[in-house]
Amino acid sequence: MTENDDLMVSTQALEKAYDVGNNKLEVLKDINLHISKGKFIVLCGPSGSEKTTLLNLIGGIDNPTKGKIVVAGQDLTTQNEDSCQIFAPTM
Repeated sequence: MTENDDLMVSTQALEKAYDVGNNKLEVLKDINLHISKGKFIVLCGPSGSEKTTLLNLIGGIDNPTKGKIVVAGQDLTTQNEDSCQIFAPTM
């Protein structure tokens, strides 16, 4: 078993930015997250700290500006709406 076989969620150098007028607003930068199968985690922080943005990226609702997201062995950053599939990972 490799180290990645135990991971349910993994992000590597994840970034999210929005274009606001002529400026770029970086809201997430260099997020490296590794959650093992069967683990329960809590994501907490003040309002506006981009918790929902991170969850939308991990859930495949939004696309990152840069980086990689792997959930249950599937690389979400290479998926598009046409290749979207529902899966129920086993713990």
